[in-house]
Amino acid sequence: MDALLVGELITSSQGGLAIKATDGTVTEILWPFGYSARREALDLVLLDERGVVVARQGNMIEMGGGLGGNDVWEACAGSINVTGIRMTSRSRTASASRSASSSRR
Repeated sequence: MDALLVGELITSSQGGLAIKATDGTVTEILWPFGYSARREALDLVLLDERGVVVARQGNMIEMGGGLGGNDVWEACAGSINVTGIRMTSRSRTASASRSASSSRR
């Protein structure tokens, strides 16, 4: 592993999901073999090689790897960790909807 990339998991027209650093820089990611993205109700999720959700759009994550050709980050398998959740307006709306429906029960 060369370095650590930290930022918010965002949608990308190139690779499905990318990382946006706190300074606004967007880095495209070459995910480890077998990783994929899937659209769920309100956002995209990152799946590992077994199909287990690793992270969701809007999560703050960190991953080991290094910058390869064309300024694409080559992520190391097993190094992707969620470090926090950023509440976007869409996730606040979804959270409020879930809270409202559970309080009606």
